[in-house]
Amino acid sequence: MKKIIAGGLAGGLVLFIWSSIYWAASGIPIAPMKVFKDEAAVEAVLRNNSSGPGYYVLPTPHVDAGGDAEAAERATKRMEKVATNFFFAGAVQPGGIGSLGGQLGMSFLGNVMAAALATCLLCMARLESYWMRVMFTMGLGFLSGLMCRFPDLVWWGFPADYVARQFFDLLVGSTLAGLVLAWIGRHSGIPGVGAECTAAQLLAAYEPRALPRSTVVWSGSLAE
Repeated sequence: MKKIIAGGLAGGLVLFIWSSIYWAASGIPIAPMKVFKDEAAVEAVLRNNSSGPGYYVLPTPHVDAGGDAEAAERATKRMEKVATNFFFAGAVQPGGIGSLGGQLGMSFLGNVMAAALATCLLCMARLESYWMRVMFTMGLGFLSGLMCRFPDLVWWGFPADYVARQFFDLLVGSTLAGLVLAWIGRHSGIPGVGAECTAAQLLAAYEPRALPRSTVVWSGSLAE
């Protein structure tokens, strides 16, 4: 548990600093964002035609209740319209999204939780090489991009350059955090075997006849 807490705090801080530099200082991820010609007019339309805070899609692809043939036909026409006509997907928050301080706090909390989970996975993976552990953490960032960002491109029409910038954020952030987590998440605690060990050494350490009955074979844990 100590390793997970340490990894969460240290890795979370690295992720938070990187995201602050990337998003606030560089401006790279927000460069592809477009600007409405008349923001006030668009805001008025959204306020007058939305039913409250939430996620909206235009045209709405929902299937009508009832499940009859006419409802299915209307749903099919909507999907055809999504494929070829005007499309919009976005969040509406009539009352705003909160203060900057609150957003930064929630962002840091998310970074700490992600780093703690990555540390836990590293401890369970028991990779021998430091750089293998770094690559493992970077792979987690790439996997999260495939699972969370790539669908934005496929299903919700986000521009490819915007999605690529999100991927870059995840890859660099997970790699930088991995440089720290790879050290924190190293395995140790097996009698006669150091942090960097081979499979043969592990087998030898677990050999029952080499140990007295009263000896605890495995004294290492995530709590180290």
